Amino acid sequence: MPPKKGSHQKYITAVEAFLIEAEDWLEPTDAVWVHMAKDLAKDLDNNGINGTLINQFSKVIVRLESRKPAPIVAAPEADVDPIDQLDLFLESHGR
Repeated sequence: MPPKKGSHQKYITAVEAFLIEAEDWLEPTDAVWVHMAKDLAKDLDNNGINGTLINQFSKVIVRLESRKPAPIVAAPEADVDPIDQLDLFLESHGR
């Protein structure tokens, strides 16, 4: 199926934007996956949408996204005066 009018280089543009964002956390060992993403994007733009190519493209992008480090979550602050669970139980049961 030929590409739709106005969709020229839609996938290539998306991959290039993704790679700009991902340059901070991708490593040289990911070069094979980057090359595959660019190659598949070029094929999709030139030859139109193909189920097999879309599936491969999705898997490559997910693989590259999996390299993104997890966000750092701050540990909750410790309570200054922790509530004793026995006191909490006795208060809730009227004792």
